[in-house]
Amino acid sequence: MMWAWGHHGWGAGMWTIMVLFMLIFWAVVVFGVMALVRRNSQTRDAPTAQTSNAEEILRERFARGEIPEDEYREKLKHLRADV
Repeated sequence: MMWAWGHHGWGAGMWTIMVLFMLIFWAVVVFGVMALVRRNSQTRDAPTAQTSNAEEILRERFARGEIPEDEYREKLKHLRADV
């Protein structure tokens, strides 16, 4: 008796479906990994909310007493002139 794959319920149609599902599975895995890598690289490059602009830093230095008022006003004037 011959035990050929095509004669006992596992015809060419079933093998085709299995191959297609395997391709779909690996495509989902690959695209999922690519999406995770892309998302992680974008969040690493994105500026954080804690990043202050130059005027905020200048205000903080003045508030802490690191710079006198005349230096604060002069630097603020220069910062606003560059905008």
